[in-house]
Amino acid sequence: MELVEGGSLHDWIAVRGPVPAGLALAAMYQVGEALVATHAAGIVHRDVKPANILVGTDGGCRLGDFGVARSEGFPALTRVGTGLGTEGFMAPEQAASARDVDGRADVYSLGATLLAALEGRNEIDLSRDLERSRLSDILLRIVFRATHADPGRRYPTMARFLEALRDAEPRI
Repeated sequence: MELVEGGSLHDWIAVRGPVPAGLALAAMYQVGEALVATHAAGIVHRDVKPANILVGTDGGCRLGDFGVARSEGFPALTRVGTGLGTEGFMAPEQAASARDVDGRADVYSLGATLLAALEGRNEIDLSRDLERSRLSDILLRIVFRATHADPGRRYPTMARFLEALRDAEPRI
């Protein structure tokens, strides 16, 4: 595994506060592309959050900590009814059963991470923070859809979430 010297997105937020939109989107694209490849390999990360996004001294972002990742075809290590992940960044269905999630749980987590980065918060309460947010309407709509409580109403894949961000970027 590559050594990433620097810190985490969590560290950035703690020291500098809100991440400028252009930098936040660049980070989400890099992490999102890693998740597209991860999902294509049949793996769900299940713990995407600012502390697990490493920011190198070169400015590049990498996704780390696959400690609770779930791989298709391997026995689950999680009991039914046990949630693995981090409150605020964990999809509701994952809180109910970490075994029964798919890539849409990572879409939720990356959407929550985007909100956290733009708002400059390492702990979030989605309903409260979305209500009080000063983000542009288009970013709010994208984050709201990515973090919808019903996985069927989220972006169906990480690639679709990234596509929505790229389409919106000129208007942000």
